Amino acid sequence: MRVAKLAVLIFLAASIPSAATAQSAARESERMMAHWRCSVWASMTNDPAGSQDHFERGLESARTFVEAARAGQISESDWNETVPVGVALTMSGPTTDFIVGRMFGLISDDAYDRVAKRDANGQLLAPEEYILDQALQSVLARNLLEESNCSVL
Repeated sequence: MRVAKLAVLIFLAASIPSAATAQSAARESERMMAHWRCSVWASMTNDPAGSQDHFERGLESARTFVEAARAGQISESDWNETVPVGVALTMSGPTTDFIVGRMFGLISDDAYDRVAKRDANGQLLAPEEYILDQALQSVLARNLLEESNCSVL
C-alpha cells in the first residue's frame, strides 16, 4: 500500500514541472515581445548596446517559445490566455528560425509604428502627420522605454 502511495506522489511531483514548464514556455512569447520592442526603441535612442542586448534576449525567448510550441508543449489555455494574438498568427513556417524571423518583423514594425505612425492614444496618424524627425522619434522612443520598464527586463 505504501509503495502505491509513493508511486502516486512521485507521478504527481513529476507532472508539476511539466505544467510549469509549459506555462513558462508560453510566457516566453511575452518576454520575446517585450525585449524586441525595447530593442527597437533603444536603437531609436542611439543605444546600440541596449538594443543588441534586448534583441539577443528576445531571440533566446523566441526560440524557446517556438520550439515548445512546435513540440506541442503549450496548452490550449496558455495559448488563449498568454500568447499574444499577433505572435500566434505567425506560427507557420518550415523552421524555428523562419518563424522567429516572421515574429521579429511583426514586433519590430509595431514598435517603430508606435513611435512614428501612432499618436499618444495608439491611433494611426495620417501619413502626412508621421513623425519623421529623428530627434523627436528619439524622445518618444525614450518615453516608451521608460513606460515599458525596459530597464528591468
